[in-house]
Amino acid sequence: MFSRIERVFEKIFSVFLAVQLSCLIFITILMFGQVLAREVFNFGVQWIYELSCMLQVTMVWLGLPALLYRGENIRISIVYNVVPDVAKTILDIVKYIVVVGSVAMMTYGYVLYIDTLAFTKSPALRMPNYLFYGAFPFGILMIILVLIFRTPAMLNVKRSERDGEEVEA
Repeated sequence: MFSRIERVFEKIFSVFLAVQLSCLIFITILMFGQVLAREVFNFGVQWIYELSCMLQVTMVWLGLPALLYRGENIRISIVYNVVPDVAKTILDIVKYIVVVGSVAMMTYGYVLYIDTLAFTKSPALRMPNYLFYGAFPFGILMIILVLIFRTPAMLNVKRSERDGEEVEA
C-alpha cells in the first residue's frame, strides 16, 4: 500500500514521535520537580528551565515535518471550504509558497545564527548553542524532503465535490 519512500518517512516520523514523547515526559518530570523544589523546599534550579526549553525546541522541530507530510498543519478552512475549486487551487499555491518561503527564511536565519553564535553557551547549563538547537537541522532537512516528495500532492488541482477534500491523482 505504501511506496518505499512513504515507508521510510513513516519509520523516521515514528522515531521522531518516540523522541517527542520522551521529551514531553521529561519536561513534565522536570517541571514537577522544579515546582516541588521551589514551593516545598524553597529553592529552585535555574538550569531546569533551560533544559525544558531545549526539549521543547526538540519537540517542535521534530514534529513539524510529520505534520506537513500528513497535511495536519494548521489551516483555517472556513473560507477554503466555501470557495470554488479555482480559488482553492490558488490558495493551495499561496500556502505552498508561504511554507517554502518560511522554510527558506528559517534555514537562512539558522545558518547565520549558528555560524556566528554556535559556540556561545547557555547561561545556566553552559551548553553550546549548537546542541541547544540540535533538532533544528533534522527538522529542516525533513521538511525539505517532505516538500520535495509532497509537492505534487500539495499542489494537486483535482478535487472531489464533497466537503472540499483533495483527491490524490
